Amino acid sequence: MGRIAVFLLVFGLHFAVPDTIRAEAPVPDCLPASIIEAAPGAATCRWLGHGRLIHFARPALPARDGRPLLFLVGGPGAYAAPSKAHIAMLADRLGRTVILPDIFGSDTSDESLQRALRCRLRGKSSGPGGFAETAHDAEIVSRDLEAELLHACLLQLDLTPALRGAMSTGHTAAELKAMRQMFAIAGWDLLAESYGGRLALALAAVDGDAIGKIILDSPETPWNDGFFRTGENFAAALVQLSDLCRANSKCPARKLRLEEVLPARIAKYAADDQQAVGVRNGRTGAVEAYARLNREQMLTRVYMALRTPSGAAHLPFVSLAYSDSDLQRRFLPFLSGLLDGGDDLSFSLYHSVRCTELPLGRWYAALEAEKQRYPNLAPFLDYLGWRQSYVCNALGIVSPDAIAVPQRPDLPILVLSGELDPVTPPDVVAGAFSPMPVGTQQLRYAATGHIVHRQRPCAIDDIAAFLADGPAAVETTCSKADLKISFFVPVTIR
Repeated sequence: MGRIAVFLLVFGLHFAVPDTIRAEAPVPDCLPASIIEAAPGAATCRWLGHGRLIHFARPALPARDGRPLLFLVGGPGAYAAPSKAHIAMLADRLGRTVILPDIFGSDTSDESLQRALRCRLRGKSSGPGGFAETAHDAEIVSRDLEAELLHACLLQLDLTPALRGAMSTGHTAAELKAMRQMFAIAGWDLLAESYGGRLALALAAVDGDAIGKIILDSPETPWNDGFFRTGENFAAALVQLSDLCRANSKCPARKLRLEEVLPARIAKYAADDQQAVGVRNGRTGAVEAYARLNREQMLTRVYMALRTPSGAAHLPFVSLAYSDSDLQRRFLPFLSGLLDGGDDLSFSLYHSVRCTELPLGRWYAALEAEKQRYPNLAPFLDYLGWRQSYVCNALGIVSPDAIAVPQRPDLPILVLSGELDPVTPPDVVAGAFSPMPVGTQQLRYAATGHIVHRQRPCAIDDIAAFLADGPAAVETTCSKADLKISFFVPVTIR
C-alpha cells in the first residue's frame, strides 16, 4: 500500500490520513459580484478576512428564479469540497445558482484553525477499521487500542475555548448572514442535510427576512427525545428492511425476520477465533489491506448500511452466513468502501459541536436502557457511548443538560425523510415538528435511508416543485419503480 490509513469511526463516518497533503491551486478572492456575474458552471472563491472557500454553481440555462439556493452540508464538520460536483448537478436540475460555503474550513488559510480542525496519525497499522498491511499485523481492535489512537489524535489538536465558540451553530449562522451580505444577495432559499437542518433553523432565527423557503433533508432534531433512542431507531430500520425483504421474491432472506436474525447471528460471532481477511479495492480487485472484525464493528457496518439503499440491499445476504469466517467475509464489501475514504469530516469540529451543544447525558442514559432492551445490539450501543464520552472528557467539555427547541420560522418548509433512516427516522422528525406548523410538510420515501435527495433523483423533482409552487402542498413525483431496492443475490458460476 502506498499509505497507511487509520479510520476512526464516528457513527461509521471516517477520515483517512494521507502521508502528503495535496496542493490546491490558488483561487480568486470573493467579490460582491462574484456569483452574480459568474459564467454558467462551477467556480470557487476565497472569502477575504475568513480564509474560507465558497463554492458555487450556476445553471447552464438561465435561472428560473432570481433567488439562489444555499446548500448546507451535515456532520457537523462535513467538508464542502466532496459536494462540488453535487451542487453543479443541483444547479442544472433546479435552474438555480447553488452556493456551497466551506463553513467548516477544510481548506482554510488560517493556520490556527487548521491546527484545531485536523490531526494526523502516523506509524499505526491498525484502526477501528481493523486495517493492516499484512495479515500477520491485523489485530482485533480493542478499546485500549482505540483509546490510544484517539489520544494521539487529540494531543495534536489546538482547540481553544475561543475556537470552540467560533465553531458553534449560532456563530456559524451569523457568518452565513455576513456572507449573504458580502455577496449583496437580497434573498435565498435553503437546502440543508442532517445537522445542516439545525444550522438552517438557526440562520432563519437571525436572518429570516432574507429566506424564501427551506428544504430540510433528514434533519437532526436533538430537542426530541426520540433522536437519542439509537437502539430503538436501529431496530425499527431493520424491521422496515425486513418488511421490504419479505415482500420481494428476489430477496434471499425473505423467509426470515432480519431484525431478529441478523443481530442474533452477529452476537454469536467469535472474533478471537477468526483469521484476517483481505480487503479488496472495489475498482481494481486487488487486496490492499487485511482486517479482523469484532462484533461492534459489524453492528456499526449494519447501522451504516441502512443509511443507503445499496448498503441495505446487501444485509439479507449477510444474515445468511453459515459460519463465523463466512460472516466476516460477507462484510468485506462494506470495508472495501472504506479504503477510498477521504478527508471529508473534521474530527474535532464534529465532537466540539456535539459535546458543547447536545445534552449527551440524555443519550448516555438512553443507551444504557437500550442495552437491556436490545441485548444483541449492546456492543454497538456501548461502543457509541464510550467513544463519545471519552472524546468529550478529553476535550474538557461538559455537555449541557438540555437543548432549546429552535424557533420555528414562519416560512414554507419541506421535510424529506427516508423510511430506512436509522439516524433521523421519519417518525422522530415528525414528532420534533409536531404539531406541524402551517406551511410545513413532510414527504416520506420508502426503501430510502439518510439524505433522501442524494439517493433518489426523483426527490430533486419534488424539491423543484416545492420551490416553484408557492405555499401549495407538494405531492411526491417518485413512483414505486423510483423507490425500489435491488437486493444482492450471489451468482454461482458452475
